[in-house]
Amino acid sequence: MCDLYSISDFFSYVSRLVLRIPIKFAFAILSLSLPAVAFSESSVPAPGGEMVFGFAEYPPVGITNKQGNPDGYLFQLAEAAIKKLGYKPRLRILPTTRIEESLKDGTVNFTILGNSPKRAAFCAVGTVPIFVDELRAIHLNSVPNIKNVEDLAGKRIIRLAGYGYGGVLDFLSNKETKTKVEEASTREAGLEMMINGRADYFMDYAGPVSTALDKINNQNIRGETVYKLDFVVLGAPKTAEGQKMVEQLEKALKELQTLPQYKMPKM
Repeated sequence: MCDLYSISDFFSYVSRLVLRIPIKFAFAILSLSLPAVAFSESSVPAPGGEMVFGFAEYPPVGITNKQGNPDGYLFQLAEAAIKKLGYKPRLRILPTTRIEESLKDGTVNFTILGNSPKRAAFCAVGTVPIFVDELRAIHLNSVPNIKNVEDLAGKRIIRLAGYGYGGVLDFLSNKETKTKVEEASTREAGLEMMINGRADYFMDYAGPVSTALDKINNQNIRGETVYKLDFVVLGAPKTAEGQKMVEQLEKALKELQTLPQYKMPKM
């Protein structure tokens, strides 16, 4: 026959057992999730492994060729630099917003873009420009000229989908500037929207927009440079190892640019 003390001990044992089970399951779930988290983090490629370069559609130096593959000067230059460092190159053409996300999750190892505080927060940053381009405000002759980014505040502008313009879009998207920003899927569409009065200015870089302007051949269009942007190597992760990778790539790219076959074309 059981006494009260035995019954009390029994229920105490059961309660302790029940409390232990969720804790054990919690630790089991946590331990299973840790490798997945570590795997998703960006890391420097192993020696001899695949290195991925991501860049945007940026004619004439970054294009998709007739076969649907990334091509153009910067892709050729990046591919040569990757091989020079002993890695296997893989090239991807992506919108700049997608490149930022791909650097964070490790599906892209490096790019060549303008630096900004947002990008510097998660990227190792090079210090030597690989090339320089100008951001321009394209408009009809009847629309006032623009001297700088601040002059765009309160205006109606069109930006190209996937472009952040090195932090300029963050400034213009601020409600305090009272700027109306519309989006165009292509440069040709953006210019057509501007011509038809959908906005006053179409924002784009001098190199890529010159190709689109040549196709339109409209003498009533002009553009002003609102600022010049240095395009540098950005790599992930933002660690000492990632910074070393960026410096090695930067050195290889600049060495290649001294060769005639890798001379930067006119933009």
